Amino acid sequence: ISATAMEKVRETMDSNNAPTELREQNDYDLLQSIGALKDNYLTKGGLLIFGKSEVIERVIPQYRWSYRKMQSDTDYVLRDDGHHPIPIALYELERYLATDNRIVTVESGLFHHEYSTYPTIAIREALLNAFGHRDYRIYGSVMLKQYNEKLIITNPGTFIGGINSDNILHHPSVTRNNHLMDLLDRLRLVNRSNLGVPRIYKALLIEGKEPPIYREVGNSIEMTLIASPLYPNFKNFIKNLQQENIQLDVDELIILQYLIRHEQIDTSTAAHIAQRKLDHARELLSKLANHYRL
Repeated sequence: ISATAMEKVRETMDSNNAPTELREQNDYDLLQSIGALKDNYLTKGGLLIFGKSEVIERVIPQYRWSYRKMQSDTDYVLRDDGHHPIPIALYELERYLATDNRIVTVESGLFHHEYSTYPTIAIREALLNAFGHRDYRIYGSVMLKQYNEKLIITNPGTFIGGINSDNILHHPSVTRNNHLMDLLDRLRLVNRSNLGVPRIYKALLIEGKEPPIYREVGNSIEMTLIASPLYPNFKNFIKNLQQENIQLDVDELIILQYLIRHEQIDTSTAAHIAQRKLDHARELLSKLANHYRL
């Protein structure tokens, strides 16, 4: 067991308000209670979260994580790879990203709020999805490529259970690695209530940024985040709506984000970008125009 991984897990449990009885358990009881042990040995899911790098490399050699700071589509200026357990891999990838995740300061009255180019929530959810849903039968890396104008997160495996790039926002969750995702859920590292992808969308859209782009490339799934500029006026606009008890959902935010960049929208376009049927899209537009007076 990696003491560092255990420490990272406990930090996340504390910050995400995991049940007190779980946080107060010693390491062995914690592993036992969440199901990470079987006959006093770590399960493979438990190994991926709590194990030492050298043991993971020996037992699950097809697993690794990688980082590339890209100078162009073919050249990079910095790279790193490892077989660290997921909490440490997550920490390393976020640390690399933070060195060039530009901050914008927005003045609001007496306060100065700071916003990253890539919201922390979106990055964390995207990386955990990549680790949790990758195909562990395939050799390959959960890869984070950082360009000046975009991020690309890639994980081995294809879409399953009827999910594709055109319905991923609203399709019921389908899990490839049930045991691993169950452990991550119990530890409050992920949420299994089909909220991961909508959270990524909302974290970006609420700041007026473009939604993520998903696509299947060979035997891998690729998610791209565009380094969209922050729209302070849009952020304040959403805040004002919330003060009027108007809580916009992801579908409505997608439509408004589209209208930041276009003068108008029609029903078929709304249906496409919100991944909804035409009738549903028509109702969305009607609600925004007639009920919210937008």
